[in-house]
Amino acid sequence: MKHSSIRLISWNIAGRVKACQQQLSALLKFEPDIVALQEVRRGSINTWRSGLENAGYYVANTTNSANEHVRQFSVLTASNFMLERLVTNVEIPFPERFLSVRILSSDSWFELHNCHIPPGSSQGWKKIETFEGLYKLLACKSKVSRILCGDFNSPQAEFEDGR
Repeated sequence: MKHSSIRLISWNIAGRVKACQQQLSALLKFEPDIVALQEVRRGSINTWRSGLENAGYYVANTTNSANEHVRQFSVLTASNFMLERLVTNVEIPFPERFLSVRILSSDSWFELHNCHIPPGSSQGWKKIETFEGLYKLLACKSKVSRILCGDFNSPQAEFEDGR
């Protein structure tokens, strides 16, 4: 399927609550078609959701899942194209850090998967388990185009010898 050009911003907002209004204003200046946020704290979700909805975006987030698991962070995806949340059976340690949606752009649907991979330095094997869960979900044929974005907590520097 061919899609027209789409402007996507994926951003780990680092759980900032006091600065979320400034972050929202800065983000909207870029006029993105799709926004994928990671580390959205419970205390800022209403500001993000209402700010994006007031700017004309459809919004989905994982705040309910974060609340169920008694965790602070969730992810949020917003689109100025129609979007609907997908129910997935992804098996990962922190399900509130993953969100799948279907987005209708022009005449066709595509999937967008927004994730926040936990850092290996503090979460050990949970990082690997998250990658494995995502692989099981996404390593199959699909009738629609798919985008995977988010914060993968990649090392800051990688060297040829593997360090």
